[in-house]
Amino acid sequence: MKVAVIHTGAGNNSRKNEGQYKRLFKRVLSQPNESIEDILRVSEHLEKSELTNTGYGSSLDINGEVFCDAGIIRVDQGQRDELSVHSIRHVFPIRETWKLMENLDLLYCEGLKFDKLGLSRPISLDYKLNDKILELLNKAKQEVNPDDLILPRARYIYDYYMNRPEEVIEEIQDTIGIIDINDTRKLVLTSSGGNFFKLPGRIGCAGTPRCAIDFKSNGKYTFSCMCSGNGEQIIRYGLSSLVIERMMQLEGDIDWSEALQGIMESCKTEQGNIYVGVIIVIEDMNDCQNNRLVYCHTTETFQFGIKRMVDNQAEIEVIMSRLQKGSLVRGEYKL
Repeated sequence: MKVAVIHTGAGNNSRKNEGQYKRLFKRVLSQPNESIEDILRVSEHLEKSELTNTGYGSSLDINGEVFCDAGIIRVDQGQRDELSVHSIRHVFPIRETWKLMENLDLLYCEGLKFDKLGLSRPISLDYKLNDKILELLNKAKQEVNPDDLILPRARYIYDYYMNRPEEVIEEIQDTIGIIDINDTRKLVLTSSGGNFFKLPGRIGCAGTPRCAIDFKSNGKYTFSCMCSGNGEQIIRYGLSSLVIERMMQLEGDIDWSEALQGIMESCKTEQGNIYVGVIIVIEDMNDCQNNRLVYCHTTETFQFGIKRMVDNQAEIEVIMSRLQKGSLVRGEYKL
């Protein structure tokens, strides 16, 4: 299977911006996605957009500053590695997380003292420790001007609502995500600027392992999952991991979309109202005709795009899903 999926967050996006989002999705998905560098460029296109809440244009915390979270899962030739990073102050959080993964490869896989001491490779890090890692590797660190991360509109929102705490910010944007799968490797990536006025030091779902993203295989199917929405609820459930675990328990002729709806409804029963969106790519390892993307959301909107191969030609589809009636929306696409 060869497929790419991107989303810009489950939340409450205004209809007036739908045209801009559609153009963003089509522009990003039209980019090459063959190499790792290609995928990192795709992430940069999303993170530098003024339409997304990560990197440049992120929500400001209670002190008026930008700190992002990000996570990466890579599965290459059957070997899985993952890293979640929080408190990132950089315009491209996913690329910075990838650099950290590469630096950890050097520290733990090439005979340095960490491996000799029997220390396990970390799967979660504070970005501020990146400076120490660069020192250990004799690499130069990159200085970033914090003001370069702040979108003027984000500064305006911060100044306006800080003086009007009784008012509500109507438009909600959240975590972005990328799934990219080909015949040899699978990547699941996410990053987020968090919510406006978050507490300094707050770690969101993108910076928490196996919450905003996860990947698992049971020998028959592989499952690549991305979640967005209320970060605390996603963390409380370990939502991406929970969705996959429950999917893996299913047997027989499975309606994947109905199954995902059932999982979401069971979460609502346990927790009350939940405010999340979930995308899961399911690869049938024995029959490529059964490969599917399923999604479900309880948020007002969930916007995502798919690039898949049809008769050896790339086909791009953009989905602007909107909650109409009821408490959730679900859907399914053949890949």
